[in-house]
Amino acid sequence: MTRPLVLLFAVALVPRLAVLFTGPWAEPTRVYAHSPDSPRYVALADTLLSHRTFGKPSEDGLMHLAVEKLRRDNGTLPPPDANGLYSEAFRTPGYPLFLATFGGTRGLPVAYLVQCLLGAFSALCLVRIALALGCRPRAALVAGWLWALHPAAITSDVLPLTESLFCSLALVGLAAAAQTTTPAGRVWSGLFIGLTALVRPLGLLYLPTALVLGWRTSSARPRSRKWLAAGVAVLVAVVPSVAWAARNAAAGSGPRVSTVGELNLYYYGAAYVISEDRGDDWFTSWPARVDELTQRLAAKLQPGQDVFALARKEALAEFRTRPATTAKVAVKSEVKLCVDHSAGLAAALYGVEYRPSGFFSDVLRGQLDTSKLSVWALVALPWTALNGLVALLAAVGLVRCAIRRRWALVFACLIPVVLFSAATFPVGLERFRLPFMPFLFVLAACALWAPERPTAPPHTTAAP
Repeated sequence: MTRPLVLLFAVALVPRLAVLFTGPWAEPTRVYAHSPDSPRYVALADTLLSHRTFGKPSEDGLMHLAVEKLRRDNGTLPPPDANGLYSEAFRTPGYPLFLATFGGTRGLPVAYLVQCLLGAFSALCLVRIALALGCRPRAALVAGWLWALHPAAITSDVLPLTESLFCSLALVGLAAAAQTTTPAGRVWSGLFIGLTALVRPLGLLYLPTALVLGWRTSSARPRSRKWLAAGVAVLVAVVPSVAWAARNAAAGSGPRVSTVGELNLYYYGAAYVISEDRGDDWFTSWPARVDELTQRLAAKLQPGQDVFALARKEALAEFRTRPATTAKVAVKSEVKLCVDHSAGLAAALYGVEYRPSGFFSDVLRGQLDTSKLSVWALVALPWTALNGLVALLAAVGLVRCAIRRRWALVFACLIPVVLFSAATFPVGLERFRLPFMPFLFVLAACALWAPERPTAPPHTTAAP
């Protein structure tokens, strides 16, 4: 199978390099205007290089400025260090460290190149994972080809965002779990997944799949050795997150790996539920919701109280108050998560402003207005159709695997899909689908080439 894998790597690398050298190589920061998360990552990398500190001189963004004011007013905002830098707790250090390795802002082109190489290599890892889960060789290769050529995977590899490194490290770690059989070997799998969790705090959601893979590959070993290997993988994986949570606690942000969960739950989850309940557009009304929700926190916040914990409590209370609306928002977000495209980010790589045409929404309402179609709309529509087809085939593949009693394959793919989908509520963006897209590709390939039924162990009879 060596020749198909070499071809897969080469073909995966070509479109990534083509996009890199025709777009962001010359102007690596051009995407900032259309990717508001990117400047923060790169600024943190630059600060690491200049001050050896994971922090920032000031906050930016509507939500972050609101939270900063709340913390300052109730006395929970830690003071700046000697360089005037405030400790960062919203983002984890993995991706800024990666960017800092190549020189921060000035090294962005090289970082993109490394991301392209890792993205192409991770397609090979996905083939290995699929084979270890019991897929037919053809289905495993198709899954790898889908990852190699999907436009979202290609686009993410040339962006200053976490998804490329996050997915690559995860797939390498899962492939290591499929390759090793000893407790010592599982250190590598746990290490890669642990590092993934420092790139984005959701990295530990890959652990169930890693444990399934490890259990299958060490099936011939004694049960005690299998449990030991699993324990080693889990222990090594959680250590980086525990260490970073301790760092955040010491820095005055509480014993948490990141504050992103609480803040997104409140300022996006609760905000969207309120907007949906009032019949407002989620996105255009978001600034007003941020102001409203901040005032709500300010009215309840006590001196010295943890702002992030209160935000989580208030978000959950909002969901309990409006359960039907919350469910409606969740369904809408999940549908968008399944079919959303990244044409806007792809256009931004070339300095082109992407404006959604609304054509697809009009079609759903029974209206057809071709005058709304533009060049980028003609890119977005097939992109959305491809994502919808993959989601449909993945559902069919899941059923076919269950019928054939390939339970390791079913659970290893289904668990991360469910966990990541729940964790992204209510922001249904394609880049948040990327972490579980490899498993959709495996299941989609199984819809076309279902795995063989497990063979029953041969009957043995006692010697006379």
